[in-house]
Amino acid sequence: IFHDTFQAETMQILYLAHRLPFPPNKGDKLRAFRHIRHLAKDHHVWCVCFVDRPGDFDYVSSLRTYCEDVIAVPLSTSRGLLRGAISLATGRTVTEGVYANGLMRRLLRDLSNAIRFDVVIAFSSSMAAYATSVSATRRVIDLCDLDSRKWRAYASHSKWPLRRLYDIEGRRLELVERRCVDEFDAVSVITDAEAEPLRADSARDRVQVVTNGVNVPTTTRTPEALGRAGRVVGFLG
Repeated sequence: IFHDTFQAETMQILYLAHRLPFPPNKGDKLRAFRHIRHLAKDHHVWCVCFVDRPGDFDYVSSLRTYCEDVIAVPLSTSRGLLRGAISLATGRTVTEGVYANGLMRRLLRDLSNAIRFDVVIAFSSSMAAYATSVSATRRVIDLCDLDSRKWRAYASHSKWPLRRLYDIEGRRLELVERRCVDEFDAVSVITDAEAEPLRADSARDRVQVVTNGVNVPTTTRTPEALGRAGRVVGFLG
């Protein structure tokens, strides 16, 4: 599915991110930015994302150098948490409530009416609902390292009542992630450990592992020179 999705000569791609993927200075931003940078080499990419820190608006113009356009929507943390609490109380996830945003929905509706997208890509389960609302030939979601597992891990190291809240969020998000496998044409995760819980027999081919890459630095120092300098230390973080 991934091979077929991205083999067209030039496509119109909508990339949805829960946080402005620039500068690429932390895990989620780095992964999303590399997606955009790679796809922009051969395709037209529009990025629509939230901005949860006002200072990040300064970087929108930098990201536009890789995209046809970037639409950044402000996300209020305090209002988001209130919506999240209401969402949790009504049987949904905190995540869905935090990222529920009327302005985002209106902007995406207008954009999809103006541009016929070949592919819409959602980064993380936070943007899944927006991706399914956009008209596109194919839909792809990158679930990364599964938010549900992180919440369950938080629960195992927390005390009541947080333990209970985190566990509920993890279990409900797991249902959201499983639903994504049915609703999207392709789902990517970082490792086989994340892929296995999602690979039901009926949808095994939809779940693909797309690992995080590493930029290996170049050096003018020869191996012999490094040896003379003493011990060589590599740090993996």
